[in-house]
Amino acid sequence: MATTNSIIEKIAPMFTELLIKKIECLKTDWQKPWIASLEQGLPRNIRGTLYNGGNVLMLLFYTEFMKFTLPVFLTFNQAKEEDLSVCKGARSFPVYYWFKFVVHKETKKTIKYEEYRKLPATEQENYKVIPQMKYYNVFNIDQTDFAEKQPERYERMKKGEQPEDYSDGMIYEALDELVYLQNWYCPIKVQYSDSAYYSPSSDHIVCPQREQFPQGA
Repeated sequence: MATTNSIIEKIAPMFTELLIKKIECLKTDWQKPWIASLEQGLPRNIRGTLYNGGNVLMLLFYTEFMKFTLPVFLTFNQAKEEDLSVCKGARSFPVYYWFKFVVHKETKKTIKYEEYRKLPATEQENYKVIPQMKYYNVFNIDQTDFAEKQPERYERMKKGEQPEDYSDGMIYEALDELVYLQNWYCPIKVQYSDSAYYSPSSDHIVCPQREQFPQGA
């Protein structure tokens, strides 16, 4: 298994290159903001799931410098599932994430984090939880034949069509802050979804967008 340090060494040069380009750009135009525009929304995959953490900033910079139409990305396997072809010579970009690696302090036997969470506190003390970084490569949809094969869907994405707002506009600041600052026991991902649910395999909660909740919900 690749170590976190080795992964950082592998993907850091691309991030560094982007940041240097951005700083150089700001030197020539000091009035230009770090984020040129969010008109097309935040970086997301082709299914609509938003990226998180530092990936958001890096993918926004990448979209800007590569002059992509939309900050929408997909993996090579997702392209195959969509019956899309990646353009010859297209350069992928890394997206990183963290997961929890659990190992017994004496036997060195590993278990899944969801299994560790189910153990009594006295047994959990026998294990060590180690955060590990992983990454995968993505391509922007402009690096594929998406616009050619699915023109109607592409146009809808460009128009930034949003789901109809069913909410009553109610805001609860304490909950909003909890989600925004990720202060819960596991990550909470707010995205367009037919239901709210907890994923044991990746230890995160998915919550539909505020606009999807009917009045009084």
